[in-house]
Amino acid sequence: MCPDSINSKGHAAKPKKYPIKHKRPVGRIIQRAPNRFLVWIHSHTDSSGQKKRYTKMWSTLKEADADLARVVAQRNRGKGVVDTNETLRAFIERFLSEAHAPRVKSYVNGKVTRAFKAWVFPFIGYKKVRSITPADVQNLYTTLRGRISPRTNAPLSEATIQRVHVHLRMALNWGLKTGELSRHPMENVTVRKPPRQKMVTFSEQQIRLFFQKWEEYQAEHPLRIPYGCIFHVAYETGMRPEEYLGLQFSDLHLDDDLPHIRVQRVAIRDIAKGGWWFDEPKTKGSVRNIPISRELAQMLRLQRLTVENYKRLRAEAWRENDLVFPNQKGEPIYQYLLTDLFREIVRGIGLDPKKYRLYTWRHSMATLAIANKVNVKAVSERLGHADISRTLETYTHVLPSMQLEAVEALGAIAYKRDTETRIINAQAAEGDATRPC
Repeated sequence: MCPDSINSKGHAAKPKKYPIKHKRPVGRIIQRAPNRFLVWIHSHTDSSGQKKRYTKMWSTLKEADADLARVVAQRNRGKGVVDTNETLRAFIERFLSEAHAPRVKSYVNGKVTRAFKAWVFPFIGYKKVRSITPADVQNLYTTLRGRISPRTNAPLSEATIQRVHVHLRMALNWGLKTGELSRHPMENVTVRKPPRQKMVTFSEQQIRLFFQKWEEYQAEHPLRIPYGCIFHVAYETGMRPEEYLGLQFSDLHLDDDLPHIRVQRVAIRDIAKGGWWFDEPKTKGSVRNIPISRELAQMLRLQRLTVENYKRLRAEAWRENDLVFPNQKGEPIYQYLLTDLFREIVRGIGLDPKKYRLYTWRHSMATLAIANKVNVKAVSERLGHADISRTLETYTHVLPSMQLEAVEALGAIAYKRDTETRIINAQAAEGDATRPC
């Protein structure tokens, strides 16, 4: 008989029967096997009333006692139990329902949920939140770069991976804020920033060419959808696509002394789930009145007649939504169909369609307005920006020419220059620049 199996009285020691429960005032320590001590304590009750617990395995009773004491102290301070025992998937699903859904629009919550289901849960969703390391997250991004997007049939873009990074960090930040995590699993995790897209705009000549080509296209290709003056509205108003696609005839004030459009809703389509709905605009500043030219007002009057005739032709297939730009059913036009049509016209005027998108109209309006000395505050209000600083930040590429004009004007005031003197100075400067050294 082995000496280890004999107790102090010389009798054979009874073999231990597991599990062995070590009583503690709060929580439990359960010995599952030699050198296997489980800490168990109630963590919290979630929004559905289900109880959650904290568990962690240690190799010695001393380590388990120290961990239990730490967790009890944390809970007694009113911060709950740190290091939740949930899987990352369960933790994120709780974040989406308890913290994210109440403060964002439903379709935004849906987009973020689908991103997690597609690009996070299949790869690290099974891991315990507290066991995730920065290396796990960095490896996730490396894996995603090798994945093919089912929508584009191309490798995932850096912009998609950047969005995953932002969403994941947002969820884990919530865990730190609520006291369920004692450390941030994404600490020191980096992600490549997607290359910033260069803002492409139309010149004045290109805008006129586009509208001319659009008139020819409509004459040559009878369209099944009454697009009408949709591109004129997009350019002159600078509205976002979802704003003019949700525009209703009740928003048009065409007979006022100053014709204007009232922007107060957007049309949202959820292609993944199907269906569409009206929603509030992006920000409070997005609810606005946009003055329009009398030429555009006349085009919109003709558009009303076109839609009325189209409605009679569609008969029972029509669903009345009072839309200025409806599709065949009376619903908002699919944005991707409008984009395809827009790029076809862009190709027709000799430009590369890959560089242009529907937002090009919005940027073109703002750029040309600022370049033509329209007050930046007026442009900002037209765009529906929450603050003028957003407009200045977005369209800084237009400002250098304005600075040159400001310098000339201020110099004329300070040094009593007249127009003729400034011309002579400019010619002299040009001559100095061309004179050989």
